[in-house]
Amino acid sequence: MITFAHAYKVFPNGYQGLRDINFKIDKGEFVFLTGPSGAGKTTLFRLISGFDRPSSGLVEVLGSEVATLKNVQIPHFRRRIGVIYQDFRLLRDRTVLQNVAMPLLVRGDSAGAIDRRAREILQTVGLGFRMDSYPDEISGGEQQRVAIARALIHHPGVLIADEPTGNLDQDMSVEIFRLLEAVNAQGTTVFVATHDTELIRKRPFRVIEINDGQVVRS
Repeated sequence: MITFAHAYKVFPNGYQGLRDINFKIDKGEFVFLTGPSGAGKTTLFRLISGFDRPSSGLVEVLGSEVATLKNVQIPHFRRRIGVIYQDFRLLRDRTVLQNVAMPLLVRGDSAGAIDRRAREILQTVGLGFRMDSYPDEISGGEQQRVAIARALIHHPGVLIADEPTGNLDQDMSVEIFRLLEAVNAQGTTVFVATHDTELIRKRPFRVIEINDGQVVRS
């Protein structure tokens, strides 16, 4: 499902963002990624989602080797991966329903299919009653649930979340993690970067720790 084998990422200025990364995540796993700011978590996620390529070594996701993907293959590859960000990245001038529908609109699905799927996934995350609201009219926790719905609308095989509760209070963080666990229970592989050690401690999931661009614990 996700394999890193002796993967390196070296930036044009010579800085080694990732060094000799080795791990494997199987289909249906829920895995936490931890480490201090600047440790390489976001760089690692950019490789998984195809927004960047390894300088050397193997990065394989959903059967595709990221380094060898052609540019024309990247959009299709990314449609198989859901990405959740700390800052939500919602379009302020679009309704909740329109924000969630965006990936299918870009993909070119029919209007009827888009509307049905967007409404369905909003009900799944408990926001059916908010579909006509705008992002500035809903809470931070609700905005994150909208972002999760948007990431899930195209049935991704892998869901990656980069500090999804970083801007939320503890109670809301627990709610978001419960939602991610429910997504995982449906068979989606979930990989979550977080600093919330308390939430990690209370859950029986595998932890990969990264520091200074290297995996120090798995």
